[in-house]
Amino acid sequence: MPAELTGVRPAANGRASAPEVVDTAALVWEVRHVTRDQESRLTEYAEVLGGA
Repeated sequence: MPAELTGVRPAANGRASAPEVVDTAALVWEVRHVTRDQESRLTEYAEVLGGA
């Protein structure tokens, strides 16, 4: 994924970022417009899933 879309820049040492880092950055970028109400509902949902 291009750095412009995810905000993940290549490492200074020339090594590629781990796929988990890229995926996490992409997720954070996608949820940047989530409202407080949506965040609260997502948190509640995640807690229900985590307790299953």
